Amino acid sequence: MLPELRAQIKQEFIDSLLLSEKPSSQCIVIPVGFIGSGKTTVMQYLAEKMSLIRLSNDELRVMLLKHGQDFSELKAIAKEVLDEHLQKGYSIAIDGNGGTQATKAFIEELARKHKVPVFWVRIHAPEEVILEHIRGRKNALLTNDNEVMVRNYYAQKEESLKNPVEISFFGDIDTSKDDVVAQMDGLASAIKETLSKA
Repeated sequence: MLPELRAQIKQEFIDSLLLSEKPSSQCIVIPVGFIGSGKTTVMQYLAEKMSLIRLSNDELRVMLLKHGQDFSELKAIAKEVLDEHLQKGYSIAIDGNGGTQATKAFIEELARKHKVPVFWVRIHAPEEVILEHIRGRKNALLTNDNEVMVRNYYAQKEESLKNPVEISFFGDIDTSKDDVVAQMDGLASAIKETLSKA
Protein backbone atom coordinates (compact mmCIF):
# COMPACT_ATOMS: atom_id res chain seq x y z
CA MET A 1 0.00 0.00 0.00
CA LEU A 2 1.32 3.42 -0.92
CA PRO A 3 2.11 5.60 2.11
CA GLU A 4 -0.22 8.34 0.86
CA LEU A 5 -3.15 5.93 0.58
CA ARG A 6 -2.40 4.44 3.98
CA ALA A 7 -2.39 7.91 5.52
CA GLN A 8 -5.68 8.74 3.78
CA ILE A 9 -7.39 5.58 5.07
CA LYS A 10 -6.08 6.18 8.58
CA GLN A 11 -7.39 9.75 8.53
CA GLU A 12 -10.80 8.59 7.24
CA PHE A 13 -10.94 6.13 10.13
CA ILE A 14 -10.02 8.85 12.65
CA ASP A 15 -12.60 11.22 11.12
CA SER A 16 -15.29 8.54 11.55
CA LEU A 17 -14.75 8.27 15.31
CA LEU A 18 -17.27 9.84 17.66
CA LEU A 19 -15.10 11.72 20.12
CA SER A 20 -16.30 11.79 23.69
CA GLU A 21 -15.35 13.85 26.70
CA LYS A 22 -11.95 13.04 28.11
CA PRO A 23 -12.45 11.11 31.34
CA SER A 24 -10.76 11.78 34.67
CA SER A 25 -9.64 8.12 34.67
CA GLN A 26 -8.79 6.44 31.38
CA CYS A 27 -9.41 2.82 30.48
CA ILE A 28 -9.62 0.35 27.63
CA VAL A 29 -12.68 -1.90 27.36
CA ILE A 30 -12.22 -4.86 25.05
CA PRO A 31 -14.54 -7.77 24.30
CA VAL A 32 -13.77 -11.39 23.62
CA GLY A 33 -16.45 -13.08 21.59
CA PHE A 34 -17.13 -14.92 18.36
CA ILE A 35 -18.63 -13.45 15.20
CA GLY A 36 -22.33 -12.82 15.82
CA SER A 37 -22.07 -12.89 19.62
CA GLY A 38 -23.09 -9.23 19.99
CA LYS A 39 -19.77 -7.43 20.45
CA THR A 40 -20.85 -4.38 18.44
CA THR A 41 -24.15 -4.08 20.32
CA VAL A 42 -22.35 -4.17 23.66
CA MET A 43 -19.49 -1.88 22.66
CA GLN A 44 -21.83 0.71 21.13
CA TYR A 45 -23.88 0.73 24.33
CA LEU A 46 -20.88 0.97 26.64
CA ALA A 47 -19.24 3.66 24.51
CA GLU A 48 -22.33 5.84 24.79
CA LYS A 49 -22.98 5.04 28.45
CA MET A 50 -19.39 5.61 29.56
CA SER A 51 -18.19 8.30 27.11
CA LEU A 52 -15.72 5.97 25.38
CA ILE A 53 -14.42 6.25 21.82
CA ARG A 54 -15.48 3.11 19.94
CA LEU A 55 -12.84 1.75 17.55
CA SER A 56 -14.45 -0.73 15.16
CA ASN A 57 -12.26 -3.23 13.34
CA ASP A 58 -15.09 -3.98 10.90
CA GLU A 59 -15.53 -0.31 10.00
CA LEU A 60 -11.80 -0.07 9.30
CA ARG A 61 -12.04 -3.22 7.14
CA VAL A 62 -14.81 -1.56 5.10
CA MET A 63 -12.60 1.49 4.51
CA LEU A 64 -9.72 -0.70 3.38
CA LEU A 65 -11.98 -2.60 0.99
CA LYS A 66 -13.44 0.65 -0.37
CA HIS A 67 -9.92 1.61 -1.41
CA GLY A 68 -9.24 -1.81 -2.96
CA GLN A 69 -6.92 -2.92 -0.17
CA ASP A 70 -6.58 -6.17 1.77
CA PHE A 71 -6.41 -6.29 5.56
CA SER A 72 -2.62 -6.55 5.89
CA GLU A 73 -2.37 -3.04 7.41
CA LEU A 74 -5.51 -3.29 9.55
CA LYS A 75 -3.86 -4.14 12.87
CA ALA A 76 -1.08 -1.60 12.42
CA ILE A 77 -3.49 1.23 11.60
CA ALA A 78 -5.83 0.30 14.45
CA LYS A 79 -2.93 0.13 16.88
CA GLU A 80 -1.66 3.57 15.81
CA VAL A 81 -5.11 5.15 16.19
CA LEU A 82 -5.61 3.50 19.57
CA ASP A 83 -2.16 4.64 20.73
CA GLU A 84 -2.72 8.23 19.57
CA HIS A 85 -6.12 8.55 21.25
CA LEU A 86 -4.87 7.09 24.52
CA GLN A 87 -2.03 9.61 24.31
CA LYS A 88 -4.64 12.38 23.96
CA GLY A 89 -6.39 11.22 27.15
CA TYR A 90 -9.42 9.35 25.81
CA SER A 91 -10.89 6.07 26.99
CA ILE A 92 -11.46 3.44 24.33
CA ALA A 93 -14.00 0.70 23.61
CA ILE A 94 -12.54 -1.69 21.08
CA ASP A 95 -15.21 -3.20 18.84
CA GLY A 96 -13.47 -6.39 17.75
CA ASN A 97 -12.55 -9.76 19.16
CA GLY A 98 -9.69 -9.46 21.65
CA GLY A 99 -9.39 -13.20 22.10
CA THR A 100 -6.10 -13.82 20.30
CA GLN A 101 -2.63 -13.91 21.78
CA ALA A 102 -1.40 -11.19 19.41
CA THR A 103 -4.26 -8.84 20.31
CA LYS A 104 -3.86 -9.50 24.02
CA ALA A 105 -0.13 -8.77 23.80
CA PHE A 106 -0.48 -5.44 22.00
CA ILE A 107 -3.36 -4.28 24.23
CA GLU A 108 -1.32 -5.07 27.32
CA GLU A 109 1.69 -3.30 25.79
CA LEU A 110 -0.35 -0.13 25.16
CA ALA A 111 -1.94 -0.33 28.62
CA ARG A 112 1.51 -0.40 30.22
CA LYS A 113 2.76 2.43 28.02
CA HIS A 114 -0.18 4.71 28.88
CA LYS A 115 -0.69 3.37 32.43
CA VAL A 116 -4.38 2.61 31.87
CA PRO A 117 -6.37 -0.39 33.09
CA VAL A 118 -7.88 -2.88 30.67
CA PHE A 119 -11.33 -4.35 31.25
CA TRP A 120 -11.74 -7.62 29.35
CA VAL A 121 -15.37 -8.57 28.74
CA ARG A 122 -16.57 -12.00 27.66
CA ILE A 123 -19.49 -11.65 25.23
CA HIS A 124 -21.36 -14.79 24.32
CA ALA A 125 -24.64 -16.48 23.48
CA PRO A 126 -25.63 -20.09 22.77
CA GLU A 127 -24.37 -21.25 19.39
CA GLU A 128 -27.86 -21.69 17.94
CA VAL A 129 -28.65 -18.06 18.83
CA ILE A 130 -25.42 -16.83 17.22
CA LEU A 131 -26.05 -18.82 14.02
CA GLU A 132 -29.65 -17.59 13.81
CA HIS A 133 -28.39 -14.02 14.27
CA ILE A 134 -25.72 -14.39 11.57
CA ARG A 135 -28.09 -15.99 9.08
CA GLY A 136 -30.74 -13.33 9.71
CA ARG A 137 -28.43 -10.36 9.14
CA LYS A 138 -29.28 -7.93 6.40
CA ASN A 139 -26.78 -5.42 5.04
CA ALA A 140 -23.76 -6.80 6.91
CA LEU A 141 -20.74 -4.51 6.66
CA LEU A 142 -18.36 -6.95 5.03
CA THR A 143 -20.40 -9.43 2.98
CA ASN A 144 -23.92 -10.04 1.72
CA ASP A 145 -23.35 -13.81 1.92
CA ASN A 146 -24.30 -14.78 5.45
CA GLU A 147 -23.03 -18.32 4.94
CA VAL A 148 -19.54 -16.85 4.54
CA MET A 149 -19.98 -15.38 8.02
CA VAL A 150 -21.18 -18.76 9.33
CA ARG A 151 -18.00 -20.38 7.98
CA ASN A 152 -15.95 -17.57 9.55
CA TYR A 153 -17.70 -18.22 12.87
CA TYR A 154 -16.74 -21.91 12.79
CA ALA A 155 -13.17 -21.06 11.77
CA GLN A 156 -12.87 -18.55 14.62
CA LYS A 157 -14.29 -21.09 17.07
CA GLU A 158 -11.86 -23.78 15.89
CA GLU A 159 -8.91 -21.38 16.18
CA SER A 160 -9.89 -20.45 19.74
CA LEU A 161 -10.01 -24.13 20.70
CA LYS A 162 -6.60 -24.83 19.11
CA ASN A 163 -4.95 -21.72 20.56
CA PRO A 164 -6.73 -20.74 23.77
CA VAL A 165 -5.77 -17.41 25.33
CA GLU A 166 -5.71 -17.01 29.09
CA ILE A 167 -7.66 -13.88 29.98
CA SER A 168 -8.94 -12.68 33.33
CA PHE A 169 -12.41 -11.35 32.54
CA PHE A 170 -13.80 -8.37 34.41
CA GLY A 171 -17.30 -8.92 33.08
CA ASP A 172 -19.52 -11.39 31.27
CA ILE A 173 -22.43 -10.52 28.99
CA ASP A 174 -24.86 -13.12 27.62
CA THR A 175 -26.52 -11.28 24.74
CA SER A 176 -29.22 -13.94 24.38
CA LYS A 177 -30.80 -13.01 27.73
CA ASP A 178 -33.76 -10.66 28.09
CA ASP A 179 -31.86 -8.65 30.71
CA VAL A 180 -28.95 -7.77 28.41
CA VAL A 181 -29.43 -4.03 29.00
CA ALA A 182 -29.31 -4.57 32.77
CA GLN A 183 -26.17 -6.68 32.29
CA MET A 184 -24.52 -3.87 30.31
CA ASP A 185 -25.61 -1.24 32.86
CA GLY A 186 -24.18 -3.38 35.65
CA LEU A 187 -20.89 -3.76 33.80
CA ALA A 188 -20.65 -0.02 33.14
CA SER A 189 -21.31 0.71 36.82
CA ALA A 190 -18.72 -1.83 37.95
CA ILE A 191 -16.07 -0.37 35.63
CA LYS A 192 -16.83 3.18 36.82
CA GLU A 193 -16.66 2.08 40.45
CA THR A 194 -13.33 0.34 39.89
CA LEU A 195 -11.90 3.41 38.16
CA SER A 196 -13.10 5.68 40.99
CA LYS A 197 -11.14 3.60 43.50
CA ALA A 198 -7.94 3.59 41.44
